[in-house]
Amino acid sequence: MNASDNMPNRKNVLETNKFPELYIEEATDVESLVNDDIETIDAEDLKAEDIRTGYLPMPSGRALSLQETYNVMAIENTVSVVLIGPSESGKTTIETTLYQLFQRGKVLNFLFAGSKTLQGYEERAFYTRVISREKVSATPRTSRGLQEVFLHLCLFDEQKKHKTNYLFADLSGEEIQTYIADVDGLTQNMPFMRQTNNYTVILDGERLSKKNQRNGVFDETSTMLRTIFDAGLYSSSTKLQIVISKYDIIEENILVQKNTCKEIFKNCI
Repeated sequence: MNASDNMPNRKNVLETNKFPELYIEEATDVESLVNDDIETIDAEDLKAEDIRTGYLPMPSGRALSLQETYNVMAIENTVSVVLIGPSESGKTTIETTLYQLFQRGKVLNFLFAGSKTLQGYEERAFYTRVISREKVSATPRTSRGLQEVFLHLCLFDEQKKHKTNYLFADLSGEEIQTYIADVDGLTQNMPFMRQTNNYTVILDGERLSKKNQRNGVFDETSTMLRTIFDAGLYSSSTKLQIVISKYDIIEENILVQKNTCKEIFKNCI
């Protein structure tokens, strides 16, 4: 008896190990196979009954609409912040910088505790990073008329041992300037400002450094604040902050720096 008699036939081995072939006669069969166990549904269409049966709405990660902010404000401690300033004054840059600071670690006594708008932040921060291969770091301008303009940041206070949600209204400069001295238009089109906890006024440091533009900056700012006051979009607990962006330009000239501080003090009074 030869040893070869105990060896399995090579042809049989190949046929045995051969993967089964799938024959599809029509293109429609492909679609039915791919979509056989897949069901898509918009999160907005989900009802309480759907959620109980296993459907869960997934956040898009983009900036929130006004309606989407209600869920945040209704169930958790929330602070709303509206940044006011003309186009290219640095509003979006300030918002994205706050987000990116927490990627390095703790800021003062605060820790990053989550965000419902990670994609919204990342889209705005992309061109400030080396990976974008841009020659100059910049954030995209906010388009006028957008409905999804609220960025969400949740922070944990180590000292007080509790979390606070922050909602930043990323409004376009053109949108804000449209309602200067227009009380009725501001009241009708931006009613959410009535619940604002903080107004942060952005003064463009580049324009402040130029003597021929400085008074214009103060006039625009004071008129906008007067419009908000006349529209009644504030309360006794509303806070006002004044922030100078691009301050490095002002620091280059000590005389400009002193004069700017005096002008801000005089106009704020």
